[in-house]
Amino acid sequence: MAAYRTLLIAIAAILLVGCAAERTADTSGQPADDNSDEAKIRASLTELFNRIREGDKTVMYEQEFDYYRQEYSLSQYYEFDRVMQYRYDTLKRIEIDSVKLFGDSATAYVHIIYESEMGGEIRTPYPVRMFRSGDRWIKPSMSNSRDEWEYRAIHRDYEIPDDEETE
Repeated sequence: MAAYRTLLIAIAAILLVGCAAERTADTSGQPADDNSDEAKIRASLTELFNRIREGDKTVMYEQEFDYYRQEYSLSQYYEFDRVMQYRYDTLKRIEIDSVKLFGDSATAYVHIIYESEMGGEIRTPYPVRMFRSGDRWIKPSMSNSRDEWEYRAIHRDYEIPDDEETE
């Protein structure tokens, strides 16, 4: 009988330790620091999809690289076929599973949940490529990082160092 109680206590202890470890693993995907890159990426994606779901395509323009916004105005942006055709009326929500950082870029692994025409939900996995732009993270739709790097390099070449301005 003592062996049975010892075995029962050992099994209960293993279960408790296993459940505690599982709970820790579930919360580790959430960033502890609200100012971390991962937290900024999560906030940016959440805002992007919420505003798109509400029909606000301005958020897409705000997510483009600087060179692109210099080249095209918001009214020109709205006239592009790709932007005019965006329809997110069936988008219910997104779930951000994880974020992997690669210096000035990142990939967020999300599930986009749509309402099905037949009723119910459709979950689509979607890797989202994000880029650091200043102190924020963006998901460009029309612009690309290579052109942004060239744009920044040209601007760096023509910057006047602080000590030359005073002469």
